[in-house]
Amino acid sequence: MTDLLAHLLTADAYPVACETVDAWWPRLLSSAAPFESPLDRAVAGGFAADRLGWAFSAGYHHALRALVPSLPPGDPAALAATEDGGGHPRAMATTLRPTAEGEWSLSGTKRFVTLGRRARSLLVIASVGADASGRNALRLVWLSADAPGITLDPLPETPFAPEIEHAQAVFSEVRVTASDPLDHRGPALSLHGAPLRGRHARRPRRGVSLRGQDHRRGRRALRRRGRRRGRALGPRQGAAAGGRARAGAASRGGVESAGRSLVGSPTPMGWIDRLLGRPPRPIESRDGVCVIRQRAIAEHLQRPAEGYYGDATGRTCGGCGVAMRAEVISTGGPLGEADVWRDVPVCVDGWVCVKCGVFHYPRKVDAEEVARFISEGARCGNAGDYALAEWWFTRVVWDWPGFVPGHVNLAEATRTRLARSEGLDPAVARRLTARMRAQYEEAVEAYERDPHDAYAAPIARACLTLAELAVDDRAPDRARRALATFAALPGTDAESVARAAALHRHLDLRLDLFQAAASALHPYLDIMHRAPAAVDTPEARTAVVQALADLAAHERIAPEHWQTRWMIAKGRAALGDAAGALDLWRALVTSHPHERDVVREAALALLRADAVEEAREVNRAATAHLPGDATIWCNRAVTELLCGDLGEARRCLDRSDALDPADPIAAAVRRRLVECERGAPRPATLRELERRGSAAGGE
Repeated sequence: MTDLLAHLLTADAYPVACETVDAWWPRLLSSAAPFESPLDRAVAGGFAADRLGWAFSAGYHHALRALVPSLPPGDPAALAATEDGGGHPRAMATTLRPTAEGEWSLSGTKRFVTLGRRARSLLVIASVGADASGRNALRLVWLSADAPGITLDPLPETPFAPEIEHAQAVFSEVRVTASDPLDHRGPALSLHGAPLRGRHARRPRRGVSLRGQDHRRGRRALRRRGRRRGRALGPRQGAAAGGRARAGAASRGGVESAGRSLVGSPTPMGWIDRLLGRPPRPIESRDGVCVIRQRAIAEHLQRPAEGYYGDATGRTCGGCGVAMRAEVISTGGPLGEADVWRDVPVCVDGWVCVKCGVFHYPRKVDAEEVARFISEGARCGNAGDYALAEWWFTRVVWDWPGFVPGHVNLAEATRTRLARSEGLDPAVARRLTARMRAQYEEAVEAYERDPHDAYAAPIARACLTLAELAVDDRAPDRARRALATFAALPGTDAESVARAAALHRHLDLRLDLFQAAASALHPYLDIMHRAPAAVDTPEARTAVVQALADLAAHERIAPEHWQTRWMIAKGRAALGDAAGALDLWRALVTSHPHERDVVREAALALLRADAVEEAREVNRAATAHLPGDATIWCNRAVTELLCGDLGEARRCLDRSDALDPADPIAAAVRRRLVECERGAPRPATLRELERRGSAAGGE
């Protein structure tokens, strides 16, 4: 057999990408072939995996074969243990009952089955009733996943391994047969999930119970360990303890909070915990980081109002009297839960007593360390790891509240994450935007309390972003305050000044009103290459009429904004008021003959009204104002053709081709012109030109 270490040192270190379980499973089986022990096979499978989910499935697959060696080696199998009450033996309500025919019947629900509908074999933990001591006696039943009475309902993806399917399993009087009678000596699995011992029965047609060992010693050990750990605090007790500690700690320059105490050691979860579907520990300490995975605990931690700059001595836990460990207290990082970090981002240097669930923070952190945190955050952000960048910058703003670079960097890391996250849930996007805005605001407030010229540039970015966010929120007063702060900053660059001027113009012209009305009107507008929505229902007509009223109100505020009248003209046409729209176009082309969009739409409206000569005059004036625009020359060529001046039409097309040789509309007009030059009837209106184009092939 192959030596595992030699394999790891010599095999190809670049795994083959597998997007689905079906693609991964043959690779998992082939990776195990050279090895004999389940452990070696699991490691080899993890080495061959291209993502966390497949590595986990390798360990899971071979762990079950260590548990039940007679399982078919190639078929996916799943352990069905977790119920609504969890994975503890007391929580097992799925029952295995004898039938009158001398067989067994399995009924119950398992709420979390790894591999879900992909599994072909199910190892189900079920209760056969209470034993002589009153404890829940359990058996492990081996079933074919397609046995009658089994329903597997898929569950949503998990953050831990979204590639792996999970399901809820419902067992409705599933028939179970066995070659050996079931005994009554205790559960098939111990409390801690020790491997089954004793003889394994042969695989039956649908299922069989396997014998195991007594679990009472494990229960007694857990009770003894719980007594040593002390009583756990409930959520309200934790909050109260945290409040009392905060009041007493204020003079010491820190915040103290009590979360839930843990019954058990803060060691990493074992594979049996994962197999049994046990939730991760609410608090875990590893490598100098104390991770809080439970939202209810994290919400008790409040960001300090100021940093701690006193002595760096440690703290003693008021609950157990033991010295607290200096650690980073966080809800994020590699050990954290993504949704808890998203909703309650915490990262601060402090002192921790995991046993009692007590935290004291912030700890004294010097300037060199904070500079390192910012450098690490910038490195992660530049590498595209925005979540980890946010972790480092959050650590800065919790350790050193009011430190301008920390707040600005955290805000900009969040902003970059928002900009580059596709398909982000709208509620999550709103939450992140609010958090970004809060960090920018704190940076500006800190600068105003203690201004430094070195921070003027990042504060300028913060002010402009706050103004833009306020414009998006239709909060003009808030936007003006941000711009006033920007105006007072020293040494702002030309690009930033131009951004500020554009924002001032937006506010002065109340472009927010224009944009809202234009957005409501846009689906109904007749725009090139897009069919408009019909105004054929009372709701659609009401929407268009209201948008036009809002645009008229905006025109009174900003009469110089020609785009408002452009939208009103298009909106009137959408309502069927062609004459009213035409009057607006005539007025617009008189006041703004140099605006490309005005003259194009005005000439088109005139052509549709058969005012061909007037349209030609508009286009002739437009080519004088916009001589470098190929589309204007092409439009003029159309009107020259319709008016019968074929030579002038050809000259205009030549100018259009010189500016844009690839314009397909100009090419189609030239073909119509050539036909007319060869004696074909000349179109006199736009409708005739379009009709002949359609007859010639849809040009």
